[in-house]
Amino acid sequence: MSDRDICRESIDHLENIIGVFEKELGKPELIDGVFAYVSPTVKHVCFLKGLRIVSGLNALLVLLHAGYLTEMGVLVRTISDCINDIYFLLEHFPQMMPEVEKYVSNFFNDIIEEPEIDENDRKKTHRIKVRKIHASRARLLSEHMNLEIDRDTVYRIYSAYSGYVHAAYANIMEMYGDRPQQKFHLRGMKGMSRVRDWREIVLEFIRSTILVFGYMAEKYGDEDVVQEIRRSLDWFEKQTHAKNDG
Repeated sequence: MSDRDICRESIDHLENIIGVFEKELGKPELIDGVFAYVSPTVKHVCFLKGLRIVSGLNALLVLLHAGYLTEMGVLVRTISDCINDIYFLLEHFPQMMPEVEKYVSNFFNDIIEEPEIDENDRKKTHRIKVRKIHASRARLLSEHMNLEIDRDTVYRIYSAYSGYVHAAYANIMEMYGDRPQQKFHLRGMKGMSRVRDWREIVLEFIRSTILVFGYMAEKYGDEDVVQEIRRSLDWFEKQTHAKNDG
């Protein structure tokens, strides 16, 4: 089975799983000309983050096929952020920690105005929020992998893709190559060896999504979905191992 087929079938299944999460929440309503949830909860946030992840995975397949590797880096960073957010939001579920309550409130309040603060304070505020989220992911990984993983390790994964978002020099230079021609490739890099590396990155983020959806199902106490996700993960691992062995 090809990588593309493995990815396609796995993402199709993830779409079905996110549909199961949606059924519990009901439909958004048309309010003042826009669709919105009337009484949103932390489950709504995680569901919407999950939607963004699955949509992003679908987009990665399109970009990979066309060779737009730099653009893939931007999406991977978004997907990674969403995965980290879910772990953070559900770490103590169903208990609502104050920082989670604040996150949920801010998430659904898109009319609140940002306070006027200088750039140094802005960076500091953002860093505290990110480090709290990464600390949740680090604790979870340490617990389930029997490894000592600190939040700086998670942060390094996060920051590795920041250059794609902010158009950093090193990441722009990845667009230059000698195959098929020595130039900046503005219409994809299909002929370059790095395509193979990004194919593996897509597979790894599909695996991460299966795991975070399983985490959601466990936190919600939905054993049927947990078992379904375990079967999906077993199939995914068998297919990727068979590919590597072949």
